[in-house]
Formats: sequence, C-alpha cells, structure tokens
Amino acid sequence: MAASIVAFFDGSARAHHDEEERVVFPPLLTGSDTMLIAHVRRLQQDHGWLEEDWRQLRPPLAAIAEGRTWFEPEVLRQGCEVFSALYIEHIALEELLVYPEARKRLAMEAEAVSRRTGMH
Repeated sequence: MAASIVAFFDGSARAHHDEEERVVFPPLLTGSDTMLIAHVRRLQQDHGWLEEDWRQLRPPLAAIAEGRTWFEPEVLRQGCEVFSALYIEHIALEELLVYPEARKRLAMEAEAVSRRTGMH
C-alpha cells in the first residue's frame, strides 16, 4: 500500500496540480470576483504546502514500501494527519466553489464558440 501511495502522489497528484496551475486557474484569476480570486490563490498556496509536506512524507513511506524501519512512526503519523487535513480542505474548496465556476465558464465559452461558428 505504501508503494501505491508514493506512486500516486509522485505521479497523478502532481500531474493534477500542474494541470490546474496551467489550465484551470489562470482564467479564474481574471475578472472582478475577488472572492473567487482569493479561493484560487488559496488553492495555489495549498499546492506549495502540499508539495512541501509530501517531501517530508515521501522518504518514510518509501522506506515502508521497501521494508525498512528507520523512520519515527509518531512523526510519520502526525505528518500524515497534517497532510490529510490540508488535502481534505483543498478538495472541498475545489469541489464546492472553484470547480463549479470553472465548469460554468467553460460551458459559456463553448456556447460562445458554438454561436460564432454556427454550430448550435
């Protein structure tokens, strides 16, 4: 299980954050909705904190995957709690506030393109 966790956060999770930074967030940072901009900035900040936390958690989790026990279990447990709590808050903010707006804007953009090209 530890190897799967390491693989996920080294791969899929990082790719997801990179895509958000390149594709999802930039259009949301334009405009006058200061609350939305603040939420997006918070998500960007979270990405930095999550990456920093991951750099601390990865070595002991990789050790577990390799059958080594040099790490302090209590330190790992506490680190996992902090990481998990931040990820849960991050996902909630994405799903409840930021992604609905991103989907709405994407739909409006698609509709505008459809109208311009005559493809209703």
